[in-house]
Amino acid sequence: MRLQLRTGASRLALAGGVVAGVVLANGGAWAAEVTAAQRATLFLEPSNVSGNKGITVFHPQTDVSGTFGSGVGVAAGYAVDIVSGATPRVFAVTADSAGRPVDAVSGATKFSDTRHQVHGGLSYTRTTADVSASYSYGWESDYRSHAVTVTTRSDLLDHIFTAGLSYTHNFDRVCDANNQETGGDPLSRAALASSEHCFQNDPDVTVRKLNIDAIEPSLSWAATPRLMLQGGGTLQILDGFQSNPYRRVELGSDPIVCSPIAGAHQCAPATPWRPGTRRCGPAKGPRSDRRRRPRPRRDPC
Repeated sequence: MRLQLRTGASRLALAGGVVAGVVLANGGAWAAEVTAAQRATLFLEPSNVSGNKGITVFHPQTDVSGTFGSGVGVAAGYAVDIVSGATPRVFAVTADSAGRPVDAVSGATKFSDTRHQVHGGLSYTRTTADVSASYSYGWESDYRSHAVTVTTRSDLLDHIFTAGLSYTHNFDRVCDANNQETGGDPLSRAALASSEHCFQNDPDVTVRKLNIDAIEPSLSWAATPRLMLQGGGTLQILDGFQSNPYRRVELGSDPIVCSPIAGAHQCAPATPWRPGTRRCGPAKGPRSDRRRRPRPRRDPC
């Protein structure tokens, strides 16, 4: 199942983790720094529907990465989403007194699922630019996803700006009810009742393709030695089977999804502030001391 948590709902997320680092130095150019991290996040989204306990997501994650002295990096990881809860509403198509199809709303439906994902990647970092490539594979009871991502970043104008560009292509496969008896009528299709027979060559279900292309440009500006401004966006083009299992609706081909983003980071001074002293930055503004300016593509804090 594919789950999208609502951004406007009241939510609670608790996170905890352990990070360990090891430096393997052998005196050569291939001295490595290895970092391992274990994190766990608990996400709770309550429901405003009476009798509905909402959605709970438990997300443990393990990541291991190594950086070599030559600028080559290797990363790998494994993550799990354990989801349980109930849908706010269930939508179905029924006929009114005149025989016309209408939407009917019934009570919530309980569900649970577990999604696994493994990923690995390579990166190459230089003084003013870096490039990386990664692959991930995710699987759950009714969904399979292969994704390839290529990302590049470059510092411009003496590290004042950092431009980035990321491209991802998903080769996804979705389990769906066979629906051979509907004759191609989209409103007569039945939703997938159970994922028990998915990806097992069972005649009751079928596998449909979904290809997703995503482009993410970004731009960071170190406005002052302690203030970074960021902007960018995401453009997604979806081609293939797209379905909400609780509402059967015919969608147009190749829908496009756009999502702009913006942000700012302000760092506190590293030393305690005393009355009569400046809190942040040089007196003449952001261009007075470029040698001390933090690189935008790293966290200035």
